[in-house]
Amino acid sequence: MSPETNLIPTYTVVARHSTKCPFLNKGRNLTPETIRCTCRKHLSVYDPRIKDPKLRQSYIPTRTRSWTDAEQIAQAYRDKHDPDKQARAAAEAKLQALQAEKESQTTTIEQAIARFLVAKSQIDNVVASTLDRYKALLGNVDPRTFTVKSKGKLLLWLEQQNPRPLQVVDLTRPVVESFIGSWNFNAQWTKSTNFTALNSFFNYCTDHKWTPENPMERMKRPNVDKGNRTGAFSDEQWIAIEATATKATEVTDLAERQKAQRLLTFVQLLRWSGMALTDATSFSTGLIHKGILTYRRQKTKKTASTKLPEYVLELLHTVPPVNGTPEQPFRNHSITLKANKHNWWRQLKELYKAAGIGKIKTDMETFRNPGAHTFRDTFAIGLICARVPIVNVAKALGDTIKMVEDHYMPQIEKMKDVQNEETGRAITDQLEKLNALKNKEVADVLVIGGRK
Repeated sequence: MSPETNLIPTYTVVARHSTKCPFLNKGRNLTPETIRCTCRKHLSVYDPRIKDPKLRQSYIPTRTRSWTDAEQIAQAYRDKHDPDKQARAAAEAKLQALQAEKESQTTTIEQAIARFLVAKSQIDNVVASTLDRYKALLGNVDPRTFTVKSKGKLLLWLEQQNPRPLQVVDLTRPVVESFIGSWNFNAQWTKSTNFTALNSFFNYCTDHKWTPENPMERMKRPNVDKGNRTGAFSDEQWIAIEATATKATEVTDLAERQKAQRLLTFVQLLRWSGMALTDATSFSTGLIHKGILTYRRQKTKKTASTKLPEYVLELLHTVPPVNGTPEQPFRNHSITLKANKHNWWRQLKELYKAAGIGKIKTDMETFRNPGAHTFRDTFAIGLICARVPIVNVAKALGDTIKMVEDHYMPQIEKMKDVQNEETGRAITDQLEKLNALKNKEVADVLVIGGRK
């Protein structure tokens, strides 16, 4: 045995016996017989490289009672001093690094998009609307064959480039800046949201080392003026929508009348529950108890609860299900939920047109087209303007207080100003009342004093 070999530390599994262990008298060192001992195991370490003989012996706890597990830990320590195994481990690590580098240079943009969408859907469990936003921005790619199902803004834009970037590493900062510069979104919020989605994609690519760094790392997210995306129906617009939907139920044809009744009921549900389109489409009568609608929002996974008006409850009780069911009158199970939502959105657009609803006013005094979500915003703003506490507004919407404050800040600030004025008047009234009372008491004392 060479001197170098003598200087290699030894690692031996030993048992720390309890007083009740049947192998207590067998000693700490394990034999084929005592390997069955279930007491805690340690590693007895003898390191001849230490100059002081008294310090060469030490113990390492393995935090296991299994001899097999403890022996594996001991072998891992021994391997650290085996030059052949260390050389093989270094070679394997180098090979893995080379393979990772090769993959980073050959991962195509389509492959990255496909894997990103799978991760967002199956691991992050993003809602369908968010996944659709990613697909609209990047494209939709089959994760098995990497064939393009539909081209988003990125893949369409890449086709116009010469030469066309192929791998993720080709998407350098200048390329990405040029792509973002091609966006023609009118709404600030839309541009900002897509910026965040694209950054999320590049973070995913960077984590997988398909690109050396995120090309958007030091880019500034577009500013969004508070409130510019929030708009509600005016009272006059809502009356026009309700009147148009009600008048459509007066036709004689049974099929058309039932269709109109369903639309009227659906619109009333949207307006007075604040439900998003996907939640209203999936509405079930079992969600109502004693006039209170309670459901779990599909987007936030939070519970929303609100009391519905009596006439809305009556409409929901008598609505003809047509292609739905008595329990889910607005959900056609013969088609996908996405297709079902699209059908309702098409009917809403036709209703807006028939009611003469062109644009709605936003918080920034600008105008935009109404959407299905406008009913939710109208419901929320109505509660805020009625001075319902924000915590209760959040509960009715199935959102957090912060989300409500961020989304409806202009209305909240306006109500705060009103409340401050009312509070100021109330304090002034109290002070005047107290001062009058104090003046009366002083006058009474003076009168009494004068009599004395």
